[in-house]
Amino acid sequence: MAQALKRSALMKAAAARLHDRTILPTADESARHLETCRACPQFTEHDPKQGGAPTCAKCTSCSTKIVRFVLPRARFNCPLGQWRWGAAASPIQPPDRSRPGLGDARRVLIFHRAGYRWAELNKNYGHLARDGWDTKWVRTGNYAPPVDEVKALVKRYKPVAVIRWEEHGTLFVNRTWMASLDHLYSVGVIPLSMDCGYFDHWRTQMIDQYMPNGSSSIKRDWDYLATDVDWNRFDPRVRAYRQRVLDSMARVEATRPIAEPGYVALWLQFSAQLAKPKLRPKGTDAYEWAKRAINALTRAGLQVIVKAPPVSLGCKKDPAKLAIPEKAWVFKHKARGDLNAQIMRGAAWSVAISSSVSNEHTILWQPMTMVGRSFFSRMGVFHEPADWRGITKPPVVDVVARAKWINWWAEHQFYAEHVSPILDGAIRRAQERGSGS
Repeated sequence: MAQALKRSALMKAAAARLHDRTILPTADESARHLETCRACPQFTEHDPKQGGAPTCAKCTSCSTKIVRFVLPRARFNCPLGQWRWGAAASPIQPPDRSRPGLGDARRVLIFHRAGYRWAELNKNYGHLARDGWDTKWVRTGNYAPPVDEVKALVKRYKPVAVIRWEEHGTLFVNRTWMASLDHLYSVGVIPLSMDCGYFDHWRTQMIDQYMPNGSSSIKRDWDYLATDVDWNRFDPRVRAYRQRVLDSMARVEATRPIAEPGYVALWLQFSAQLAKPKLRPKGTDAYEWAKRAINALTRAGLQVIVKAPPVSLGCKKDPAKLAIPEKAWVFKHKARGDLNAQIMRGAAWSVAISSSVSNEHTILWQPMTMVGRSFFSRMGVFHEPADWRGITKPPVVDVVARAKWINWWAEHQFYAEHVSPILDGAIRRAQERGSGS
């Protein structure tokens, strides 16, 4: 009974926080707010037909209230991040640059779980001291320290930001971290996440900002992203990686296909934890998920080719024996150098939960279905079906969404020695755009 009452109280508190973040003014209040901004000499209004939007360099109201305004066919972008067409943002005060350690200081707290991803953290953030950053490392027993410890550390060190390791943008976001996010935003400290990069996945890392609801900054930044792709924005090593992917496809196109074209490629991960609930019955491990996906595709009359995961599926069963041969052909991970290109060459489309191999599909502009929970969900980058039947439907590539996706990574991923400008950029965007989503 006590646990039930506690759970009920937590749910009510969460609902109250959600309500506070979604209070909207009336249309009249929004219109008056817009007129106030228009009276500001720093306000500029653009023609929405030309793809522009009204902008305001200084807004006295947006920093203290959430506003949804009603100007048709246009968006209002406030650098403080509080006003977005069609969405509500969580309130955040502009950085108080008079406070020591906030805004101008180059001090960050880095939370790291003992033994987890230590090599990546140490390799990358070792470069921060060289670039003048003051880093404070905090070892935690879990993926985030308790909120009281976070409060004490922030009060003591007064950092501009805190950073911790994340997986797929959402995996380690729990109640403890949500409570910490509430506090960090209330005192103007920017919460950031780190993970492996996208292109040249295992050799790069990325930095992103947690929004107040625990999500990625990608939704906030989507309208800022260009729809023209310029690969010169990336490090030369990323451009070399892209060229290797293109060259690999060119090589396999001159050879015999591994199967009759038109099959569906299924790319497996070591865990099914990130699969959306409707596509992962409770208790389903990665092995069982793979069998369900194969059965759904074969029942629809589709041939399936499976690429096994880089590590075991969390069980003792052999990934090479996922299904009987007449149902699916299974290739072991890294069986040969051009295997990914061989599989993609004849695939009508690919299916995965959330796999880094999607970066190769992005480079080659190939169709892909993703069924996992990740920070880029519902952005149109990949097809995201709601049920098992949806994975049997051919997806269509949204070239605009893919271009924005590529450009988002140009701002967020880096090689070790270039961590400082990416961190600078993440902090600058947080201060300019706030926590709008």
